[in-house]
Amino acid sequence: MRLFIGFALLLTVPTLQAQGKVCQILDTKGQEVPYVNIYNPVLQNGLIAGGEGKFTFEPAKFRPNDTLLFSCIGYKTLASTVGEVAQLSPCQITLTPQTYETATAEITEAAVSYRKKSAGVKARWKLYQYGYNVTGKSRGGEVGILIPNEAVCLIEQIGFNLAQSEPDSVLIEVNLYEAVDSLPGRPLQKSRIFTHAAANKSTVIDLSASPVNVNGSFFVTLEFLHNIDTKGFVLFKAKRNAPYLTVVRKADGSWEKEQGLSPSIYARLQCTEP
Repeated sequence: MRLFIGFALLLTVPTLQAQGKVCQILDTKGQEVPYVNIYNPVLQNGLIAGGEGKFTFEPAKFRPNDTLLFSCIGYKTLASTVGEVAQLSPCQITLTPQTYETATAEITEAAVSYRKKSAGVKARWKLYQYGYNVTGKSRGGEVGILIPNEAVCLIEQIGFNLAQSEPDSVLIEVNLYEAVDSLPGRPLQKSRIFTHAAANKSTVIDLSASPVNVNGSFFVTLEFLHNIDTKGFVLFKAKRNAPYLTVVRKADGSWEKEQGLSPSIYARLQCTEP
């Protein structure tokens, strides 16, 4: 039996340096904000803050007017210059919470019935595998698939299947986005979703206590948050991606479509029927 493997090119590159000035990202209540993306659009590279919201960089190696963009689901993107960050003492960056407005539809109980359905890629075999090498450069990389949908639904579960993984467990942030012109648009969830995933197991995130509303097609993406010094690989079970669409987020926050294989990512929905 032949094994087909596709590798994602994850472009979140931590070249802002791993030593130097130590800073921390907080919210307006003074609580740490973990795993924030930090991007320098001039150099077209960046890094991702750690689990306590901390990151390091050397201001002397950058121009004072270079812009740093701090972005994370649930918070407004903050733009600051290298010079402004360098002058902070203590070095603390504050992000403001953001509420996303998403398209909804009003329905009356008498007008509709409900049905449960699964959508996405549920690969059970290891014939096809899709993944990436685990290095400091791939930390913060994000990959996902488009889930076609024409109904008003509640997303009650998200699942994915790892075929192989080294290290044994990987920290992943699960993100849900509206589909806009076949690319991820506004986030759908109101809070961040973290989970640990292990190889040869189906990882299922139960959202039934607070399901996410969606009207139309949407994306489910996975952002990888392994330690910066971790090395190894992550491989998903996969299928050839027609009719699915695989996307990868680049370092500048834009999305790139990929051809070939789609990783095993799926959703369980409760949808309305007229």
